Amino acid sequence: MRRVIASTFIVALLLGLLVSGISCTETVYVTPTPTPTSTLVPIPTPTPAPSFSLSLLTISPAEALSGQQVQVSATVSNSGGSGTYRTELEVEGAVVDAKDVWVPSGETRTVAFSLSRNEPGVYNVLLGDRRGSFTVSNPPLHLTLDYIGVKNDHNSGGPGQIFLILLVDDGIQQ
Repeated sequence: MRRVIASTFIVALLLGLLVSGISCTETVYVTPTPTPTSTLVPIPTPTPAPSFSLSLLTISPAEALSGQQVQVSATVSNSGGSGTYRTELEVEGAVVDAKDVWVPSGETRTVAFSLSRNEPGVYNVLLGDRRGSFTVSNPPLHLTLDYIGVKNDHNSGGPGQIFLILLVDDGIQQ
């Protein structure tokens, strides 16, 4: 019987050791794997979108003669990020010219157009969201008295004839 108790004790002791090994009573050392040295890369700040506005529409002269050049200009302001503003000049609803204007952030630029019209009338202009108009008229007539004379008809015995030559200059034809 002593043998059975001794055997049972040994088995119990071995089972105890085995159970204690399974229950992780052992200290396990883990060596961390070295990682490569990393460089911090800054996150770029997003560039703001351009924010354009037009102001100070100028039309000069406001009253032009037929064929005379008319200057149309406006100021382009940018309160956002730098960028290019595409501006179109419309006369009577039709696009007659367009320009791209580079405007740095926080700055202004002037955009200018030159045009002429031959027909008299009032012309409505649209530049971006700015409206204006100019008037075209024919140049005044210039009358010149070039010759006045009297022709006597000696054969008929009657009074002479008066001749008058008048030149008219309308700025287009003479």
